[in-house]
Amino acid sequence: MKLSSAVQNKQALFPSDPAAPRLLSFTRMDSYHDEAPSLNPSPQDLTQHLQGVQAAPASQDRPPTTVGTLSHHFLEKLADSPPARRATQQKLYRQLLSRTSGAPDPASLGKKEAQACYEYFKAAQQSFDELARTGAEPQRQEHEEQRDLCRMLKWQFRASRDQRSKTVLDQALAKSRATVAEGGSLGNQTRLGVGMGVPGMASIVPGMELSTGLSTTQGRIIRDTTSVSAGVTAKLSARVASAQAGVSVEKSTVRKYGDIDAYANARSRSKWTWWNGSKRDMLTQSRNLFASCNHYKRNIRLAAQSQLYLEKKLRENGLASPGFERHSPKAQPFQIERGTRVALTGSAEFDGLGVVTLGATVKADILHTTKNQAMDIIGLHDSYPELARTRLDKTHSDNTTAQQLISAIDEHVANSSEQLTSAVLRNLDSRKRKELTEAVDSRSRELANHYIHLKISNDIAERSEEDRAIRQQFTEHALLLRPDSLKIHTAKADTETRSITTEAKLKVAAGASAQTSVKLSLSSVKDDDPHLSGTYLDLTLNGQFNSLESLQNLVSSGLSRLGVNGFDPAPIVALIAGTVVYQQHGVSATFSLKIKEGKPVLLLSQKLLTQTDNVNRTIDTPTPLTVEVGLGGHLHSLLEEQLGSQSLDLLLPLALGKLGNRAQADIDWWDGYVHKHANAFDKLLDNIANGGEKTLIVQELAEIRRRISPPGRHVVDSLFQAARAARDTPDEHHLQQAREALKEVFFAYIDDYYDAEVKSAWRVE
Repeated sequence: MKLSSAVQNKQALFPSDPAAPRLLSFTRMDSYHDEAPSLNPSPQDLTQHLQGVQAAPASQDRPPTTVGTLSHHFLEKLADSPPARRATQQKLYRQLLSRTSGAPDPASLGKKEAQACYEYFKAAQQSFDELARTGAEPQRQEHEEQRDLCRMLKWQFRASRDQRSKTVLDQALAKSRATVAEGGSLGNQTRLGVGMGVPGMASIVPGMELSTGLSTTQGRIIRDTTSVSAGVTAKLSARVASAQAGVSVEKSTVRKYGDIDAYANARSRSKWTWWNGSKRDMLTQSRNLFASCNHYKRNIRLAAQSQLYLEKKLRENGLASPGFERHSPKAQPFQIERGTRVALTGSAEFDGLGVVTLGATVKADILHTTKNQAMDIIGLHDSYPELARTRLDKTHSDNTTAQQLISAIDEHVANSSEQLTSAVLRNLDSRKRKELTEAVDSRSRELANHYIHLKISNDIAERSEEDRAIRQQFTEHALLLRPDSLKIHTAKADTETRSITTEAKLKVAAGASAQTSVKLSLSSVKDDDPHLSGTYLDLTLNGQFNSLESLQNLVSSGLSRLGVNGFDPAPIVALIAGTVVYQQHGVSATFSLKIKEGKPVLLLSQKLLTQTDNVNRTIDTPTPLTVEVGLGGHLHSLLEEQLGSQSLDLLLPLALGKLGNRAQADIDWWDGYVHKHANAFDKLLDNIANGGEKTLIVQELAEIRRRISPPGRHVVDSLFQAARAARDTPDEHHLQQAREALKEVFFAYIDDYYDAEVKSAWRVE
């Protein structure tokens, strides 16, 4: 493939004289949960998003175009339209001006303003279409051209309107899932079984269960889990005791997102996602959820693809671009984990006269999962440079320069915009559109391969001016240059977890109903991360108060005291239950330990507020079969947590995720995390200062020092010195120095060994 040797507008791309920086894009970096993004950001916010590439001054050939001048241009062109059409257009024009007078920039319009613009240009499109069909031949071509312009403008404002609706959904979903974002979890289960046997004595129940869950890791990575399981349970019941045993197979899918905002951006339009959370929140957002966002993806794609061609046609009509809103692909999970679990369970329960109930459960399971990351050649090079070298298409030209590549990308983006837009305007059939899209994607793939070839051959230095310019092009035009169809490389890694879990329960129902349980789980984990592999011991202490059962007992006793006997209080309780969100409320404490050197070491302890629903019903049928239905849900809110101070195995995977690419936003997150858990980090540093050679944490640091290349090993020695200085003089200055020294150790370990060791466990298919 031969690239054009002429660099178009080279002075604009790389001007010799420095130009005043200009804003190319704006994205708020704070959380939707903390504050809604402003459509009119402050100058302080804007300065954080200025591009480093020098830009040529904006052209002064034409006056700036506002929404008002843009709409007035087409109103004048419609002077010859029928009176009824002209009156309607003038009415819409006045409405548009009244709503957009304070926001001349299309990118700053609100939903109502964007809707007014959409309606105006939709009506104008229809008027020009009527003139093109009924008018004289000399003006027909001009009317058709104006019709197409109005249609493309309609796409822009429709996309802006839909984006405003989606932003509302993004904010609402992030707020609705705030408990999860702050360290909690939620989940729902639906069970269905068919019993065969003698009811109340012995039966065999094959069944299925659908489960969904949302949880977060220590690094605040969001795990969105969906699983389906099928199994068989054998039940044996007597008057005061019961037992059951079962086997099941479960298929699960876990989608991982970098934070709650990425999750909200990806899932806010999903009705299934809203259904699995608060039903009240779903009803509140139902208008946005069921409205135009149903066509959001198509509308955004049309607006993004046509934008450059529209701006070109506006210039041909003597109009400058008013600055349309830039559209990007919605967030995607950065990793998808698929797994299969096989489990054996057994349980027994003893009922002590309806007052005390004792129960015990044993479960053994094995879980095999495969982590998947789909990438294009650019993503593959960013994560696995050596593998990218072997997967690079041999379509590059050795004499292609960086500036020629920039010119070729500009040309491809402009041509693709015109071709794809013209295909829609001319109503090409679906087969021809598909062929055109495939050709555009193929060219985008070639350009991406050229870019990576220049990177590998060192013709484009990392973070150089040319590198930043090309990256900016791929970012601004991601829908054209990096579509999902180019993610043909999949990195995979396998994990295995073997677990044995025991749980003992005690339930007391004397007036009020309460339950306590102790759960102990022993797990052996094989992971791509060596610091996540090993043997774990998890202990959970749980105490719950059964709100609805206690309410039913209290109603029954109250009616008895009033002399009302034999009355079923269930309907009263069901009526009151509509105001109670969960059946059970309680507190649980979890302790996660890891077996190190034959001894358990505490990694993390958490205290959670728990709210649980669990309803099981058996429905008799005219046949010997019974139908068993179960519904359940839970919401766990993190109250407090404490990090362990004897090992680095909890912190190292977290450091890899947040400090591995040295992005400033991630470094700031790490510093905030350290500040939040300052006491735990200071105790860890104190153990480093006081530890002897046989102390676990000192042995871990010695192993880390051995893995770091010789020129960088001094960072471990500096950590010991800083930790001892902080111990001797525990003021904020010395403590902060010790925390920074620990961060430098993590940087060196990640760069010299840790990152490469984790990646070596991955394969690319």
